[in-house]
Formats: sequence, structure tokens, C-alpha cells
Amino acid sequence: MERSYFTTKDVDEIERFIGRKISSVTYYLWHNNANQDNGFEFLYALELKFEDKGELLISSGDTEENPKLCFNEIAIAEEQLKLDQTFNGRLTINEFDASDESPWNEVTGKVILRMEADLDAENKKFYGDFINLQTEQTVLRISIHPQGDGLNIELLEEDENA
Repeated sequence: MERSYFTTKDVDEIERFIGRKISSVTYYLWHNNANQDNGFEFLYALELKFEDKGELLISSGDTEENPKLCFNEIAIAEEQLKLDQTFNGRLTINEFDASDESPWNEVTGKVILRMEADLDAENKKFYGDFINLQTEQTVLRISIHPQGDGLNIELLEEDENA
């Protein structure tokens, strides 16, 4: 599968949050209960909320072709309502506060010092399949899940940065 790139708008959106303190993290889990014997869920989106009331919603975007992270491109409440009306509760999006859950408990209350992505030096563009979010002592990678459904979050060691 070919890797997608962040747009200039994406990069600008990410950069707006450097130097800001994370106050909470909300997970939005996609539940597919259409088949009782074979239901599944995945992390559809996450929302970083900041002390100054700013918010950054990160979603997995379109997973069909060249998936990439998307920023503030969906309206969760509208998506929830649309799914409920269309699928009568068989597909839902549920939210929960992940601020005190690992690995987010490592960065909640901390300032984002850097956000990094993988640079395609030849094309001078950033690949859109992950970002590293760095605070003073922690680096988290937010990426497209390897199986293609939703987001993946992992705590990185210092030498694993992009």
C-alpha cells in the first residue's frame, strides 16, 4: 500500500498545538455489533483537549486507499447520529475519557514540545500515517492501525523517534 502525505493544512493544524498543555484525552470507539458472534471495535478517533480550551480531533480517515491521519475533519456527534439512524444501534461510536489510562496518563497535564512525522526528503512532504507527540519526558506515536482499522497508540523509547 502506498503511503499518503499530510497536506499543508494538516501540518498547520498540528503545529498550532505545539507549546500547549494537554488537559484531557477522549477516545471514540467504533463498535460493530451487526453480528453478535463476530462483533468488533476499534479506536476510530481521539480528541486532545488543551488547557486553553483548544481541541485537536485525530481520526483514521478513509481506510480504503492510502489511509492517513486526519485532523478536525469529522463531527463525532453527527457521525454517531447518522450511524444510529442508519444501522439501528448495530454500529455505534462510544466515547470515554482516556486521560488517566496508559499511555495518556504520561502526557495529560504536560506541554507538547514537538510533533514529528516521517519526511519524504525527495518530495519534501510529510507522510501522513503517523505523528510522534513529544512532551518533556515522553514520546507517543499516534498512527494508522497496522490492520487498517482505526488508530494505534504506542509509547516510544527515546531512540525510536521518527
